[in-house]
Amino acid sequence: MSEAIELPKLRADLVDPNDLPKLWPQLEPLIEEACRWSDGQFSVLGVVDGILDGRFRLVAFFERDKVQSARVLTVSEFQTRKRILEVLLASGTAMREWMKLEHELIAYAKAAGCSAIRMIGREGLQKALTTWKRTAIVLEREID
Repeated sequence: MSEAIELPKLRADLVDPNDLPKLWPQLEPLIEEACRWSDGQFSVLGVVDGILDGRFRLVAFFERDKVQSARVLTVSEFQTRKRILEVLLASGTAMREWMKLEHELIAYAKAAGCSAIRMIGREGLQKALTTWKRTAIVLEREID
């Protein structure tokens, strides 16, 4: 008897900037939500500008033809020459499902010459990212 394999219900696509207008009605609320969680670090306009000028890449996770979630990515290079794929924003549903597509994110990172993937998010994110390790905490202090 063969072993059952659980396939992801989602498919991940790197969104071509030219397709942004067509997908925008589904993407806008997801990007707005992620920007709200960024505590002012990102704005919808800034994200769109980054996608259009190539600084950011947008990955959409589809269930059939409906966008369920989205990730905004960029590659950062440090003085040590270490390149890291950074997931700047993440929003949407079915997080456990999109983590089944982690191998695609890893393949994209490797193709971009990256040796690691970094994501900063809410504490609950750590529960879903079971293959990731916590390397730091982010502290912030508002000043006048």
